[in-house]
Amino acid sequence: MGEVGGVKKACIYGLGSQAAFYENVGSSSASTTQSQDFDFDTRVKEYVQEMKEEMKDEMREDMREELREERNTKCI
Repeated sequence: MGEVGGVKKACIYGLGSQAAFYENVGSSSASTTQSQDFDFDTRVKEYVQEMKEEMKDEMREDMREELREERNTKCI
């Protein structure tokens, strides 16, 4: 009969640096993986929020520039 309850290591191709987040799936340290996933999700959300703020700032500046150009064109 074979071993019961053993954990086999498997290769997950195509994950690159993200493979570390999936190393412990199915092992006793799954709670560590869950906290790593939470930390990763939090970092992604923070990054997305920063990008949104940058995009808003750029859009505001573009709109200001368009308004300036429009005013200058009407004055001529």
